Amino acid sequence: MVFSGMILNTNKNNTPVSTNYLDPNMYSRNVQTFQYSGTFIMSMNDASWDGIPPLSNGYDTNSNITYTITTSSSGGTTTVYVAYQYINTFDPTSNTTVPGLRLNGKSYFVDNINSNFTIIQFDYIPLDTNPSQLRGDGTDGLSYITILANDQPYIQKNTNLDGFYKPGKTMPKENYEWVGRLDTTNCIRLHTAFYNAYRNNTNLNGWNVNNDVTMETLLAAYNALEKMVELGYNPDSYNDQNFPDVPELQIYRDIYPNISTNGVTTTGGANMIQSCNDVLRNNTDWNNGRDPYVPNLLTWVFCNKNQILGRPFVGIPTANIAFMEPFLAPKTIRQPFTSYNNWNNGFEPGEYWSLKDHKWSLAMCNSWIGLFDSKTGFAGDFAGIRAPGTQNCNTAFRNCSNFNSDLTDMILSWQSTNINIQNMITGSGLSVENYSKFLIAIKQSYDNNNSRFNYDYFSWNINQYYNSSASSARNALEAAFPGKITDLGLQ
Repeated sequence: MVFSGMILNTNKNNTPVSTNYLDPNMYSRNVQTFQYSGTFIMSMNDASWDGIPPLSNGYDTNSNITYTITTSSSGGTTTVYVAYQYINTFDPTSNTTVPGLRLNGKSYFVDNINSNFTIIQFDYIPLDTNPSQLRGDGTDGLSYITILANDQPYIQKNTNLDGFYKPGKTMPKENYEWVGRLDTTNCIRLHTAFYNAYRNNTNLNGWNVNNDVTMETLLAAYNALEKMVELGYNPDSYNDQNFPDVPELQIYRDIYPNISTNGVTTTGGANMIQSCNDVLRNNTDWNNGRDPYVPNLLTWVFCNKNQILGRPFVGIPTANIAFMEPFLAPKTIRQPFTSYNNWNNGFEPGEYWSLKDHKWSLAMCNSWIGLFDSKTGFAGDFAGIRAPGTQNCNTAFRNCSNFNSDLTDMILSWQSTNINIQNMITGSGLSVENYSKFLIAIKQSYDNNNSRFNYDYFSWNINQYYNSSASSARNALEAAFPGKITDLGLQ
């Protein structure tokens, strides 16, 4: 089986570049090393060392691991060695965890501007599973630490990386290079990780955001979801207990249940990252290791309907990434590229591309608030895209001046009630024809269920005419939602 897509049209002749998304090199993940023993090494000014180990509470009473702290001093600098030793019978593949590396709150880490705090070696020391393990306090936070280590810590099962390695407004980009080597297989959350890490421009394609999913499995999941919505089913309403008794869907019966709660693959014991809210927010230099604005592929795999991808790349004007295909939008995807108005999924700003051809699926998505809000470069075509579970898509295409797509398939797939569509197409570039189709589809969806739309969140303002085919629909919508619609009137 071969699946190729066309993406990253950046050459002067505008010739699409063919990419084989089943090539293992496209989705290879970092694989971390487990060591039964090792030594974490850090240094600081003599006066800054207070004898408090850089470890989570309970490190001296856990029977599965022991730590030995030693120090040396030379030229006014104290070097601290934190040697760890697991018991021989410890099983790193189990869900058993141990107290591990935790620097947050330690005085020498917090006061890094005066302590000359330096990490010399991680040596795969286990990381504490609770959030904010390596988090600085204050406005600048981590700005003055030095990272000399060319290795990384070990991420244990069910580790929460909320607030990890933030903030660092003036920290040099070299201090971020080690995070590109992290294996996030065991991570469960990334909320606000790297927040305000301004100079970070590390290639993060090695991160395993969703449990070692193969492209073959992801493609099968995409086919299952799209077949369900094509036949009029809302995937969010079904699981392995009440899967639709439809002969045409039985071939997908073993695929769909695995994306209901636990991710596509559930047998390997790895975790699915639940929240990517605000991860990489305000990483103003980040473009996945590339030069600013250079198109590139982000190979994070999303395949769980309960995931949250909320504002992950906000405040990054340089990012020009394309999502891995198939791209299964999570339950919530919100304003992913605020501050980069030219974002167009790796294509040139304003260049046409089909979401369906590039295997985007919104079948699991309930909320896509501001998904393309103010993306003047966005020119994706929504023909064939369905999202039956949609509950909130306000400002989805607001001010998308290059957006001109037929939204009929999307709108007629909706099955929820009280949907928020406020300013969904306000300021968009819909043509007379496509705006007319929008009006007709909205009216038909409303007729199918008079509770379809939330009256308080039903409005748009578009500088466009509609044609005679939409005249009756427009008049009926104005009667049902008086004063909510502003346009140029009948052409």
